[in-house]
Parts: sequence; C-alpha cells; structure tokens
Amino acid sequence: MPSSEARPRPAAGRHAALALAVAAWAAAGACSFLPRKVALRYTPSKNLERRVRRTPIVLVPFLDKRPDTVSIGRAPMPGGVGTVRLKPGGDLAAWVRGAVELELEAAGYTIAAAGSDYKVGGSVKAVSCGSDKRGVCSIRVEAWLNMKDGWQLSIRDYQGEGLRPPIFPGEDAYELSMEEALREAVGALRRDVERLVP
Repeated sequence: MPSSEARPRPAAGRHAALALAVAAWAAAGACSFLPRKVALRYTPSKNLERRVRRTPIVLVPFLDKRPDTVSIGRAPMPGGVGTVRLKPGGDLAAWVRGAVELELEAAGYTIAAAGSDYKVGGSVKAVSCGSDKRGVCSIRVEAWLNMKDGWQLSIRDYQGEGLRPPIFPGEDAYELSMEEALREAVGALRRDVERLVP
C-alpha cells in the first residue's frame, strides 16, 4: 500500500533552491554595493628646472565647490552588472592644495606661512571618473594669484584628464588616473606662477 507521507512537490523544491541562491548572491555581493574609496596620492612633475626663487609664496587652503562633494563618479561592478559609486579616500581640497605646494617647491619656490607679496589659492570645481573599465578621470580647478594688497594677477580654470591603466598587481586605475589628471591641471598652474612670480 502506498505510503501516506506527503512527498515534497518539485515546484516547492525549486522555489526553496531559488531563494537560497538569491540569499547567497546577496550575501556575497553586499559589499559590492558599498561606495568604493579611491586613494588620493600625488608626486610632483619630473624633470622640472629647479631654480632659486627670490620670492616666497603664501598658499592658502583650497575650497571644495563641487556640486556633489561626496562622489567622484562611478565604476563598473565585478562581472559588469551595474556600477558602484566612487568616493575620494580623503579631503579632496586638501589634496589639491598639497599638490600645488609640491609643484611649487619642485620649481624652487619657498612656501611661506605669511609675509609674502604673493598668495595662491583657489577651489575644486569638478571631478569626474568614468564608469568604464579604463578609469578615465578629469578634474577642474579654479586658481588665483594675488598680490598682498589684493591686486589680482591671475585667475583661471585649470583642467586635466588622466587615463592610467594599472600595470602592476594592486594598482588602482582610478587612483592613477586621478593623480595624472591633477598633475596636468596643477602643472599648468605652476607654469603660470613661474611666469608671473620671480
């Protein structure tokens, strides 16, 4: 005589397996939805003609005037399904100011705390990293050069774009591209300062 015990229905078994698969996928990919932080590093341009400059420069803090001060773009998720938000791994405006200081010092200028006839400052206007695997990043910085009496010698936007694919294990394309973009922008600012400040 057939057993009276109920046998699991195939449909119910498929639903249970699907539910387990979805739960496992969510657990494995939960971290993928979190913002990805991009380290902010900078080394000054190479092969600069370092000269002894007579005039020190006061470098004031830069401001962050981006419309979105949280995100710098989006990156593709592993597997190419969707994107994840990119966030700077530090203070973006302080990173730009530090890069300007390194470039000016590499060119031979002394950065003074006060008492100079020349001041440099500015703001970060835009930063964007593309959502493709190449890691293209761009940056736009407004910078000015003033005399201590308030006379403005220069004010303009400096833009840079970086595309640096990783070569060695552990390198981050967005980190490398951000640095390259900033170096292009800050290098143009340095050349203007060299032209206007003895």
